Amino acid sequence: MVSSRHNPSTARRIAKEIRRGESPESLLPLARSIPDPYYRSLSLVSIASSVNSRKSQSIFESALKEVGDVKQIWRRIELLGGITKSLKTISDENLKNGIFGKVLMLSLKEEEEHAKDFIVKYSKNYPDKLLETLLAHSVNLAQYPFESSKAVIRTWVKKKTIDSLISNVSELEGDLRSRLLGYLHFQLSKSKIQIEPTALSLALQANNSEEILR
Repeated sequence: MVSSRHNPSTARRIAKEIRRGESPESLLPLARSIPDPYYRSLSLVSIASSVNSRKSQSIFESALKEVGDVKQIWRRIELLGGITKSLKTISDENLKNGIFGKVLMLSLKEEEEHAKDFIVKYSKNYPDKLLETLLAHSVNLAQYPFESSKAVIRTWVKKKTIDSLISNVSELEGDLRSRLLGYLHFQLSKSKIQIEPTALSLALQANNSEEILR
């Protein structure tokens, strides 16, 4: 078994060996011997991201099970964020999107404040195809719908065409719709993207007040 004080260095060693061309599967015993579930999970994700799809699914499942054994909430959120960074390298789109979805669901099981933190910090790692799902969950956070949804909007404007984003935000109700349309207008202006009607005009129509932008 790896000494607990060597958890980070062992995880780095596994990632380094994979980059050097070492067989990922040969590193599984070493990864599983790491005492800390945080680094054990990250190491398993590194391995799963580097083997063929048929073999990687079960390794990913093992890695995600480790998340629940991490005691501190902030470390669980940080771990989930670290996993999203590794997932970006997977070539199998179906596998990648499926694991991204499971990571999101794990974050949403935490208290809302921490789920919000996950979305704000790590939505930038999510694939284009999952941004609509991410937004749908963001707007449904009871206490933090605006803050979390802003992060998704920032990512969306940078990565994806905005027609469906405008449609999704316009279908929301009440003050949240107006505030997010106002924020979308700001992001579009910042990115020099022009649309008609503007997100600002849609926001003002929705709220009939400029208070949303103050």
